[in-house]
Amino acid sequence: VTKTTSASIEVTCPTRSVADVLVNGQAGGDLCINTNGTVTITATSTGLITPLYYLYTGSTLVTTSATGTFTVSVTAGNTYTYTVGVSAPGFCETLAADRKTISFTVNQIPGAPGVTSNNVNTCEGTAAVLTVASPQTGFVYNWYDAAIGGTQVGSGTSFTTPNLVANASYFVEAVSASLCNSTSRTEVSVNVNAAPAAPVSATVTNGPICAGTPAIISVDNPQAGIIYRWYTSLTGGTSLAEGNIFTSGNLTTNTTFYVESVSAATGCSSNGRTAVDVIVTPVLATPVVSVDTKTMNSITFKWNAISGAVSYEVTTDGGLTWSPSNGATSHLVAGLEPAESVTISVRALGATACENSAASTPLTETSSNPFGDGVYIPNAFTPNNDGNNDRFEIYGNTISRIKLKVFNQWGQLIFESTSQNPGWDGTYKGELQPTAVYVYTAEIAFVDGSTTSKKGTVMLIR
Repeated sequence: VTKTTSASIEVTCPTRSVADVLVNGQAGGDLCINTNGTVTITATSTGLITPLYYLYTGSTLVTTSATGTFTVSVTAGNTYTYTVGVSAPGFCETLAADRKTISFTVNQIPGAPGVTSNNVNTCEGTAAVLTVASPQTGFVYNWYDAAIGGTQVGSGTSFTTPNLVANASYFVEAVSASLCNSTSRTEVSVNVNAAPAAPVSATVTNGPICAGTPAIISVDNPQAGIIYRWYTSLTGGTSLAEGNIFTSGNLTTNTTFYVESVSAATGCSSNGRTAVDVIVTPVLATPVVSVDTKTMNSITFKWNAISGAVSYEVTTDGGLTWSPSNGATSHLVAGLEPAESVTISVRALGATACENSAASTPLTETSSNPFGDGVYIPNAFTPNNDGNNDRFEIYGNTISRIKLKVFNQWGQLIFESTSQNPGWDGTYKGELQPTAVYVYTAEIAFVDGSTTSKKGTVMLIR
């Protein structure tokens, strides 16, 4: 007889959860990789001997691993979520609800940035500007002093170096918005060209110069391959001209110009500029003339001493002619008639003609005239050629015009003159006139503008 018996036996299988899951060594989040590649998911557990790990995406088992390490293919720009469970001898696989989850987003690592030039030239003592070519929106560009590690020295699509005295290299990396650094840095080499020496000296070839004229300045011993630039300031400013010789504009005051050297090959300027002082000789001050003394026959004029004057010139004809003064700061005009007027101007002379002062304001003065507008008409004369009283003349110190007529006893006009001198010599048409009494009339004008008329007789004695 065969007899079958069955019974239900409850079997209990414990489970464990994974202790930790990392992807590329981090707990999920943003990952930086190349365009397409793989990531490594690593799971760990505690208290299990020879565990077996299970990798799921959703409810689908992807693969298992005895080491807890999974290599997964990924594509940049995507987000992935995986769960990991574990089993071991004496332990069943982790329940789905207890699996360890890890989520991550794969971001592309930027390529090394391009630059506008990998080799940049600059001049000694100046900075260089380094620039990223075609920068990407949202990227940050950091500049370093080393290809790996080193010190960050700047940030941005361009970087201005410090003033350099020796060749140097700088390195730029790109950082994306997801903080992925480029795989490498791009090197930019800066070649520092030596600055030429400033000119040793320059000379004002036409100095000192006169006010209102240009200065001509020449570099002493100019060097081949060097361009010389001229400025009005020690630093900065706009170049006035280029060349070994510089001609300024017209100058009225002392002026300093500056010249620098520029290498024709590299365009580098000297670190300093050479100063050139231009001395402008000023025009002397104009004398102020006054009267010192005067007599009937002379007038002495004087003026203030002018600083820098070496001599003085005077004119009494309105500047048509000039002659040296006959005194250090004075001038005597002699040989005058009483009440004769003199107009004088004075100018100071310098060591060079351009220093000469302007002519002083003309000053007019009249010699003394103690007798006023009086006239003397003799009543007799003796034309016997003995040198005494040989002519009939009208005398006066201030006569400016005269009209003299002489008539004989029959009323005949035998002499007429419009000059005060030399008077009547006692002849008519070349014939000696006899001893007799003659009648005269005279119309007289004086220097002050007044007039008088005279009439009388004069005895001719032979």
